[in-house]
Amino acid sequence: MNDAFLGDLRGSDAGRPLVLGVLNLSKDSSYRTSIVAKGDLVRRARLSQLEGADIVDVGVESTNASAARVPLRDQQAVARDAVASLVAAAVPASVETYDADTAADCLAEGARLLNLTGQQSDARVFDMCAEHGAGVLICYSPEANVRHVGDSPDSADDDAVLDQLARRVALARAAGVTEIAVDPGIGFFYANQVDPSVRIRYQVEALAASGRFQQLGVAVCQSLPHAFHLFGEHHRSAEVGFATLAILAGVDLLRTHEPGPVRALIAALLDGG
Repeated sequence: MNDAFLGDLRGSDAGRPLVLGVLNLSKDSSYRTSIVAKGDLVRRARLSQLEGADIVDVGVESTNASAARVPLRDQQAVARDAVASLVAAAVPASVETYDADTAADCLAEGARLLNLTGQQSDARVFDMCAEHGAGVLICYSPEANVRHVGDSPDSADDDAVLDQLARRVALARAAGVTEIAVDPGIGFFYANQVDPSVRIRYQVEALAASGRFQQLGVAVCQSLPHAFHLFGEHHRSAEVGFATLAILAGVDLLRTHEPGPVRALIAALLDGG
């Protein structure tokens, strides 16, 4: 377990994964219960904290292939205001973005973590994270960013993901970033995973293989699947089940829309309740 990553949020609670609770300001998000209005963001973020989130991750544009494109200027304004409101409420804030200007605004407002969903501006973004003392979560993307839909590797143990993340981790370290995590990107849309059975098979294999990324010497994050086609009206329990696999594989950071049940699972598996 990488206890150094976001260690100030962990305190003395060592040896467990951190929980990254997700809230979405985009109405296009497929996980409908994670969608919040701007005026309700702080309340929902505090609730997420009470349920067990160590840090709250805010998204302003869905990564679904069918989601509307949000103009960059709008992304910047919404994300900046969201981070500012969370920081003012003493909620540790993460922001999901592929845009360097959005990253700059959010880091200036006090974002603790940058959830980087594109590789198009790595050098600039890493320099800014180092300057502000923020952590960075480097997400795999086969294209410039996750809104440019590409194919996933054919198998979860393909070296393409590991090689890209290794290269980008080296760049982040060279820039002076000290808190780094990697995400193999199983939560994003891929053109060759339109069939949900193909998608979930890849996701399960990738969760089980999470330990291979520990060789990079940084924290490992996984975005927990929800498998709507299998769980249907019970989909809110899906992420908890997949969290079991991730925890047993040694994942350091669990990105989830259900922080309460996931935090309870961590206690059950690692602390005996």
